[in-house]
Amino acid sequence: MALLDIPAERADRKLVELLQELRVVQTGVQIVFAFLLGIAFTSRFPGLSDFQTDMYISTLLLTVVASVLLATPVALRSSCRTVRPER
Repeated sequence: MALLDIPAERADRKLVELLQELRVVQTGVQIVFAFLLGIAFTSRFPGLSDFQTDMYISTLLLTVVASVLLATPVALRSSCRTVRPER
């Protein structure tokens, strides 16, 4: 019976490693998002052209979407985790 658990344990370990990598990437996306938010409060921001402002807003929104997409697997893993019975 122990041999049947090995592939499941291996898959679980790979999933945990993947989720850890996603957490690292998510931190980077959050740093970029914070940087983008800070740009709006600089003295040069009001002088941007309409195209530059639209590009800024698009980039900001895409960063929000990326942050949500990167957070989703971690949240799903936490909410769907089942407790395995002890043998």
